[in-house]
Amino acid sequence: MTRVLERGIAIIDHLEQCEAASLADLAKGTGLSKATLLRLLATLIDRKWVYRRINDGRYVLSICIGGLRRDEIEWTEYARRVAPILHDLTERTGLPADLTVVTATGFLEVIESTRQRLDGQVDPVVVGFRPSMVLSSPGRAILMACSPDLRRRHLDVVLKSDTPAERFHVSSGALDRELAKAVRAGYARREAGYWPNSSDFGEEPMDIAVPIMKGETPVASVSIVWPAGWHRPEDIADRDLPDLRRASDEASRLAAS
Repeated sequence: MTRVLERGIAIIDHLEQCEAASLADLAKGTGLSKATLLRLLATLIDRKWVYRRINDGRYVLSICIGGLRRDEIEWTEYARRVAPILHDLTERTGLPADLTVVTATGFLEVIESTRQRLDGQVDPVVVGFRPSMVLSSPGRAILMACSPDLRRRHLDVVLKSDTPAERFHVSSGALDRELAKAVRAGYARREAGYWPNSSDFGEEPMDIAVPIMKGETPVASVSIVWPAGWHRPEDIADRDLPDLRRASDEASRLAAS
C-alpha cells in the first residue's frame, strides 16, 4: 500500500509542477510504466483528484494542492462537470463544442472541447487558446449578456492591450452593432475572417456561441464550431440553437451550484 501511495503522490507532484501532462510526459517524469500509470490514474480520476481533458487527452489536477491557483482548479473541476454536456451537444448537433471561460476581466480561455482530429475539419487542439473578447463568438456571447458596467470594464482592457483590429471594432461602433444583432438573434457569431494562426490550422472555422451565466453575470460560453465553407451561421442557428441553449442552461446550473 505504501508503494502505491508513493506512486500516486509522484503523479500528483508531477501534475502540480507541469499543470497538464500526457501519459508519455508522466512516464518520463515519474519513471513509472504506462501500464502502472493507467491503473493509478484510473483510481485518481475515479476519486476526482485528476481529470483527463477531452480535447487533448492530457491529465490535470482537479484538487487544490501546494502552489496551484484555486481558480485554475475550480475551472478544471467545472470542465469535468460540463464535459458530459459538451458530449451530448455534439451528439445532438453533429458538431464539435467548446467551453470557454472568463479567466480575468477582458480575458478568455478555452478549457474544454469535443473537437477531434478529422480530415477537413477545424484545428482539433484548442484547449488553452485565448480567443478575442471582441472578434470571437465566445467573447461576443459574454459581452452581449454583460451589464453595461461589466461590459465597459472588459472593453477597457481590450482597448489597452489588444490588437488594432479589436480596438477599431470597439471604437468604430462595429462591435456595438454586432452585439445588438446577437441580442436580437439570441446567439453570437465569430467575425468572418477571424482565424488566428495560433489556434486554427485546419479549415477556416466558423462558430456560434451563447453565454453561461452565474446569477446575472456571464462567466463562460458554450459554442459549436464547423468549417466556414460548410454552413452559414444562420442555418446552423435555425437547426441547432435550441440544443445550444439547452447546453448553456445546464452549464449555468452547474456554475451556480
